[in-house]
Amino acid sequence: MLIYFLEVVFSFSFGSIIKIYNDMQSHNSFESIIRQVIREELESAFKKLPITAQPLAEPDKIFIEELEKITGYAKQTIYVKVSKDEIPVLSSGRPLIFSRKQIFNWIECGRPKNWREYV
Repeated sequence: MLIYFLEVVFSFSFGSIIKIYNDMQSHNSFESIIRQVIREELESAFKKLPITAQPLAEPDKIFIEELEKITGYAKQTIYVKVSKDEIPVLSSGRPLIFSRKQIFNWIECGRPKNWREYV
């Protein structure tokens, strides 16, 4: 982004150079001319930049439907693993709530049955 900004600032268009020359002929101060040219170039550059929204951070708490997608397990398999304490879970009541961070740590450790030692 900084490199792009510098390229824009220091690559005045031909029209900007002519404007500087014409303004100098009419005895405007050089400083105000440069400020005006830089302002115009920056406005032009910012209009060309794509407007993108920052992605929202994913919440750490997930439910069984999302866990099915992450692990590939069926809902019944997840219930069995929770009942055998083979999968990290935040709440064992209904609805089941899981921590995304703990699930990914558990997967990275090879999905150990004794998950409490690894997560």
